[in-house]
Amino acid sequence: MIAPIREIRYALRGIRNRMGMNALILLSLAVGIGVNAAVFSLVDGIFLRPFDIENPDNLVRLGNNPANGRGSSISFVDYQDIRSQSSVFSGLAAESRRRSDPGTMVDYGVSPGDPPTLAASALAVTAIALISIQIPVWRATRVDPARALRNQ
Repeated sequence: MIAPIREIRYALRGIRNRMGMNALILLSLAVGIGVNAAVFSLVDGIFLRPFDIENPDNLVRLGNNPANGRGSSISFVDYQDIRSQSSVFSGLAAESRRRSDPGTMVDYGVSPGDPPTLAASALAVTAIALISIQIPVWRATRVDPARALRNQ
């Protein structure tokens, strides 16, 4: 019964001696939980909840039917004409979809095979690796070897 109590006291002493690291851990957990909650709230509000429409079965989508059989959207000028001249619909709404090349990043026109993109991603990964290894290296250089061997 004494061994578990001793282990708990040792753990609490370690927590007390490393307050800076514990504060950093708690801060990163708090930021992670907060960002996760914010992103979920955004996704829930935009994608998961239904629209506030009284009769969703009465929705109609307007578009053109070209000769190739694939539907396409109507122009903004056509939308304005339909909205101003229509007495059939109780209301109209429009949406805009930007179409980009499937092999590019949306809105930036950068393809994954571009040499500058590959070089930038390789540099970013290398920089992150070098930065992440600095803390263990810094801590290892502060340890006195004689004292470390004495404690083992």
